[in-house]
This record gives sequence, structure tokens and C-alpha cells, in this order.
Amino acid sequence: MRVLHERTAGQLHAAVGGSPEAPPIVLVHGLGGTWRSWGTVPERLAARYRVVAVDLPGFGRSKPLPGRSFPLGVVAARIAEALDELGIDEHLLVGHSMGGGVSISYAAERPQRVAGLVLVAPAGLIATGAVRPSWRRPALHRFGREATRLAEPLLLVSGRLRRAAFSRLVHDPDALRAGDVLTLVRGSRRGRASGPAGIEIVHAGLVDRIDRLTMPTVLIWGEQDQVVGAAGAERFAAALPHGRLVFLRGTGHLPQIERPDEVVAAISGLASDVFGAVSCPA
Repeated sequence: MRVLHERTAGQLHAAVGGSPEAPPIVLVHGLGGTWRSWGTVPERLAARYRVVAVDLPGFGRSKPLPGRSFPLGVVAARIAEALDELGIDEHLLVGHSMGGGVSISYAAERPQRVAGLVLVAPAGLIATGAVRPSWRRPALHRFGREATRLAEPLLLVSGRLRRAAFSRLVHDPDALRAGDVLTLVRGSRRGRASGPAGIEIVHAGLVDRIDRLTMPTVLIWGEQDQVVGAAGAERFAAALPHGRLVFLRGTGHLPQIERPDEVVAAISGLASDVFGAVSCPA
């Protein structure tokens, strides 16, 4: 696998890998995640493509936006700024959950830059649940994030606790590897902007922007997704001007962790469609 190198791009922290001459693929993580929430997907894609996986503002190592806010348009502009600094113009854009909502906002405003779009269980199209009380209370939210530090070692050894913590996120918590558990827990702990981002995405109402996504688009959805239910997936795919749906059985809200082979295949397939065949860089 190709190693990704972490750096600052614009005002975001990012991991960059693959040949600079290869077609670029940009990965946008979900709520409570970081670029590492993509699991093995970035490194595997970097074997053929230039990969940029960002930490959104207030997540991972990226600084939060001022004023405890997370307007999707501003977040999308930060991504565009980072890509400008990296010299990337046209690219494939891949967003998961909240990152899918950010990607919809980005692509709707910059269709000339997005050659193709992959939305993995995207949030923000319709209301996806109630606003959590901790999202409106910074001190309570900070306490909850720090509490995960104490739970981390227990999650590695207790199947019962792991099932309680992750049963809503993945179809089979017992199948999570230790590295996946650590990635999820540490990403959640570093999600300083999870509160404002969660409120923003719950109320985003992006469904009225679907007809502006004129680029080829693939929706990837786990049939057992309990976070962003798959009930409307077929309708959303049909509403896209050039949409296709990939349903994954036995999969919850984290297809990139639960079914990385299928996710990499879907992303690579769309990349081949829009960029043409790509040889593995030497």
C-alpha cells in the first residue's frame, strides 16, 4: 500500500498520497470522524490515484471555524481552498454521512470541479434524527468526548461494551478490528465541532440541490444503516440526473470500514468512467 503523508493544505489538515500525476480523488469524512475514518480505503486508492483525505474544520487536526458554527458553504469553501493550494482542479469527490452533505453542497456550487461524486450514506438530504442535547451544550459535549478516553481500553477487551457502543454504527460490532475501534473512538474524541456540525446537518435540507448534481454520481448505502436509514436511497438515486445506487447487504452506517473492498471497487469504477483507464504508477 502507498503511504499517505499528512500536511496542512489551506486551513485544513489533510493526508495526501499517490502519484501527483494521477487523477485526484478527495475524501470527506463523517460526523465525529477524521481522515482516518476511511480505514484502508485511502491507501488502497493511492495505488492508482492521487488521494487527498481532509480533516474538516473542528475535526482531527483541523482548527474549528470561529463562533462555534459549521455552515456547509463555508466548510465547502475551506475544502476548495485546500485543493487550490495542492494544485488540484477537477477531481472525484467522495463524502461519507455528514461529509456526504458537505460534498453535496460543494458539488452543487462547483460542478465544473467535480468530475464524479460518490455519496456514502449521505446525511443532510432529509432530517436524520433529533438534535442531541450535548450538541447544544459545549461543556457537556466536551465531557462526553473526554469520557471516551477512559472507555478506550475496555472497548478493546469487552465484546459486550463494544456491541453497546457500536451496534448503531455497524451491522456486526464483533467484526470490528482493534484498529477500527481505536480509529472510531479517537476520531469521536477529536470531534470538537461535532455539536454545531450535527445541528447543521440535521437541518440542512439538501434534497432541493439534487438536480444540480449533474456529474455522474454513485450512492453507496448499507441496507442495515441505523443512522441514515436507507429507505429513501432508491428515490434519491432516481432523482439524481446521472445517479446509480450500490446497496450493501449486512452493512450498517460505515461501509468503508465494514465493506472496504466493495467501497474501493465502487469509487474506482466511477473514477475509471470519468477519468478513463489509469495505470498503476511506478
